[in-house]
Amino acid sequence: MADMATELQDVRMPVDYRCPHCHSLTPQTAVVPRHKRPADVFQIKCSHCDEPFATQWAPEDLKVQLHVAYETSDRVEIGRNLCNKLWNAARFAFMNLEGVECKPLEAAALLPEDRWILAELSRITRQVNELMARYQFSATVRTLREFFWDSLCDWYIELTKPRMAADAPPSRRGVEAKQVLAFCLDQVLRMFHPFIPFITERLWQQLNSVAPRRGLPGLADPPASDLLAIAEYPPETGWPGLDDPNVVRVFKDLQNATRGIRDLRNKCKVPPKTRVAVTIKTPADRVESLRSQAHVIRGMAAVETLNVVSQLKRPKNAASTVIGGLQILVHDISDDEAERERVERELRNVQKQIIGKESKLANERFVQNARPEIVEAERSRLTELHSQRQALRQALDELP
Repeated sequence: MADMATELQDVRMPVDYRCPHCHSLTPQTAVVPRHKRPADVFQIKCSHCDEPFATQWAPEDLKVQLHVAYETSDRVEIGRNLCNKLWNAARFAFMNLEGVECKPLEAAALLPEDRWILAELSRITRQVNELMARYQFSATVRTLREFFWDSLCDWYIELTKPRMAADAPPSRRGVEAKQVLAFCLDQVLRMFHPFIPFITERLWQQLNSVAPRRGLPGLADPPASDLLAIAEYPPETGWPGLDDPNVVRVFKDLQNATRGIRDLRNKCKVPPKTRVAVTIKTPADRVESLRSQAHVIRGMAAVETLNVVSQLKRPKNAASTVIGGLQILVHDISDDEAERERVERELRNVQKQIIGKESKLANERFVQNARPEIVEAERSRLTELHSQRQALRQALDELP
């Protein structure tokens, strides 16, 4: 419900009827007259098979005669998937956190992926508190979901699995990964609790059993609590000792590079297990930071060889894309003619987005009435699109 709340605090959930005859979905808004409530409609004709069915509000004899179409919504599926993901991620953590240590850590001595997830957690903590203070519950849930699903599960846990594996040799780095994961899970459960209280309370009890002491003494040390319902909420200021803008910038490049390579592999139908050769062109001041963390891209995008350069002569039969200021080329997966068509298609799409953003920002009502951070986000996105268009044009010029 919170995920669907507007800023006026009403809830707008798109509802479909599932036909009892053909199991197709018919949108409620397409069959319920605007001047009526859904509860006033007892019989509806399926938009797919044309068979009539009864709604849950129909008299019992009509339900028996026509069969009942139950109501559903894709928003329910989204919530269920999130809860399943939270449950499964927590179960994985519990298998690795038994007896986890809670000792003082020095942030600068941690590995980059540890510093990155902690910096992201601190940023999200501030953002969630700000959104909650403005009663923007839908934006709060969306922000939490993106951090938990994308940053914590799809990136941090995947990167640290080898360090936490049961058959991995004991090491300081493995212990640090477990301590960081325990702290992140602790904070995620605290922030999710107002929205999904029952599952988070259940997981909190198990987390207390597996890792009763969790935190980062000297950096972030939240007080323990037997019950999540009365646990202290993460602070409004986040955890300043965990902030690290430099490592966040580096990981943004790593994520952009990984997503770009994955996208090219998918578009060119490269099998998931086939390892590829990749070259990334980036501004000179970002070359060393990407090279030092090249293992992240190799592992997350199935890359065999990776070159990071500031100057580049385009190789033949390479698929390319531009994202976040990075020009990414995957070798020998596309012929040059097909690549020209694909880049031209991508350029048209970027141009269409630029026209939309420019039109939006030219609307004085939008600029005056929207929140400053939203307007700034639109302007930043427009700047990024202009850079992407320029890079795509250059990529076209480089093709034979």
